[in-house]
Amino acid sequence: MSERYQAFEILILRRMDGVYPLRAKGSGDTTYGGAMTAGVVDSLDADHWLEQALREPATMCELGGRLFGALFKQEILEGFRSELAAARALGLGLRLVLTVEPPELALLPWELLYDEGAEGFLARSAATPIVRHLSTRRSVRPPIQGNALRVLIALAEPKRLPPLGANYQEVHSIAQALSRGQIEVDVAPTLLLDRIGRGVRGVGAALRALFVGRGRVRVKLVEHATRSKLKNTLREAERAGQSYHIVHFIGHGASNESGGYLILEAKDGTPDPVPAEQVAELLDGTGVNMVFLNACASAREGEAGPDFYPFRGVAQACINLGIRAALAMQVDIVDRVAGEYAYEFYSSLADG
Repeated sequence: MSERYQAFEILILRRMDGVYPLRAKGSGDTTYGGAMTAGVVDSLDADHWLEQALREPATMCELGGRLFGALFKQEILEGFRSELAAARALGLGLRLVLTVEPPELALLPWELLYDEGAEGFLARSAATPIVRHLSTRRSVRPPIQGNALRVLIALAEPKRLPPLGANYQEVHSIAQALSRGQIEVDVAPTLLLDRIGRGVRGVGAALRALFVGRGRVRVKLVEHATRSKLKNTLREAERAGQSYHIVHFIGHGASNESGGYLILEAKDGTPDPVPAEQVAELLDGTGVNMVFLNACASAREGEAGPDFYPFRGVAQACINLGIRAALAMQVDIVDRVAGEYAYEFYSSLADG
């Protein structure tokens, strides 16, 4: 499958007269219209379905099928099939770009869209990746230039919260993925080894080789991440003209009626909840292109309400700041899955 794609954009508008209007656009500015009925959407209790799916994977197919049926109706479905066939005829993939305006619908796991009997899970196929799009009031930062890539891994493990022992496997997964290349990396592997433990001594050697064709890569680990540690590390790199392209956070996060937040560490090691807007402020002016937020609920926005502000989710706040991309979890994830996801993501980067 070619890495080049055409786009099929779907916009879900806010609720009007019991329905959610849909607008879609394919290649050549071809447009399609439709609507989702509020009753169908209201029946989708995503949290309940996802909890069931962890115990019975087949449930995930059923949830994905319901989401697909709610979104792809009549003209939209016909347009999707037509655009996908046209893209395949050209040797291209079809990227599904979703813009979800209603906050209550943004919480639904659209990444699970399941086309029964045809495409299966869309997001699992290289031919039909799914991307969420968020409008931003600020200009998007320019893409990474040149071959060098700099990654900052921030670990926060506050007292009185569950330990992150299992999450250190994720750091190992990152190291394994990046080791696919053959370029020396600037990093202190002993620091990782001491922190992660004897079970992953291969990390040191793995971190010495990276990214075929990319040039030198710097991977920096910030442990016991506090606001000041993160801010100073990012500012120093920016002043030196060596801004980090990716900030990867591993730790705890949550959301409530007031919005989303990450939990860093205070100076005394106790939890320091940082609201979404303040997380974005820490990254502002640092040149960061992308954030990877591996924290439970780190992509969840606050409870939807009449005065809901659409960028309260941490990922949303980062996009609103002008950061090009944000990867975040909408639900609690299994540690093994977090490690596997990190491995696949960084493997893709290593493959170019």
